[in-house]
Formats: sequence, structure tokens, C-alpha cells
Amino acid sequence: MGSAERSAPRMKFFSRRQMRVNEVQALYQQHGPGLLLYGCSLLGRKHVAEDVLQQVFMRLLEQNTLPEDPRPYLFRAVRNAAFNVMRSESKQVELADIEPWFEAPQHDYAARVTLTAEIMRIPEEQRQVLVLHLWGGLSFDEVGGVLAISANTAASRYRYALQKLRAAMQPEDPLCR
Repeated sequence: MGSAERSAPRMKFFSRRQMRVNEVQALYQQHGPGLLLYGCSLLGRKHVAEDVLQQVFMRLLEQNTLPEDPRPYLFRAVRNAAFNVMRSESKQVELADIEPWFEAPQHDYAARVTLTAEIMRIPEEQRQVLVLHLWGGLSFDEVGGVLAISANTAASRYRYALQKLRAAMQPEDPLCR
């Protein structure tokens, strides 16, 4: 062995598989919370949404390449997987069975449950836009791509969802009856 070979620093080489695992892990850390909220908004049950999220990321690990624009892709994948679960279950989720799936300010459990129930009462097409835009961080163009609607339709559905939430969450004033 020559002196140049002895003094060269040892480099750690990663397999393509290990690099993909690291990339998928980074995608999960970056987008996982928003994807989970979206899954909860579709399914109404956090544990089922967690299972859907796991399926999506396991499939992503099995692919040869990662999507060029992963955020909209991941939301579409969660939506499709959630719809598959809903089709296979064939039972409706009662509002009483809904688990709160996000943290309300100051960890106010009653407000969290109320807000979760009110979000679940919003028509599904409006609820999906609300969650994708607000918690998923997708633009209305990206939301439109995920849901196969125009950006203007997405913005309108978002506006209607917010109006319904505001009306539902405002305390009733007994003096205004």
C-alpha cells in the first residue's frame, strides 16, 4: 500500500436503498403531521388515519424513484388510501365515535372535541379543501390538483368551510334570541 492510499480519509458509502430511506424519512418528518390531519378529516378516526399514513410511506419506500413534487403526491396518496379504507369498511362513523385529532390552543379538550365534530359536519368536499389548505399547507392550485377541481373551486369551498365553522363555533348570545 502506498502512502497516498494510507492517508486518504475513509469515506462511508450509502446504498441507494439507504439514501431512499433517509429521503422518505425526511418527507415523513416534514409532511407527516399535515397528512395525518388530512387522513383524520377523511376517516374521523386517528388510529385508522395513522394506518393509512403508514401504508402510504411503506409504498413510497418500495418505489424506485421518489416523486418530483412530493407534497401534492403524498396528499393524493393519503386521499386514495383513505377512500380504499372507507370502501372496505362499509359502515358509517358516528359523530360520537370521533376522536379529537389535533391539539387545540391551551389543550382545551372540550373545544378540541367541539371543533373536530364541527369540522366533520362540514360537507366532505369543503372539509377536504379546508384541511389540505390550512393544515396541509397546499396552495389552492395544489389542492385543485389533489382533488381534480379548479383552483377557484378550491378557494370557494375553503371560504364556505370557514363560514360554516365560524357560525358553528360562535357562542350563542342569549340576549339575541
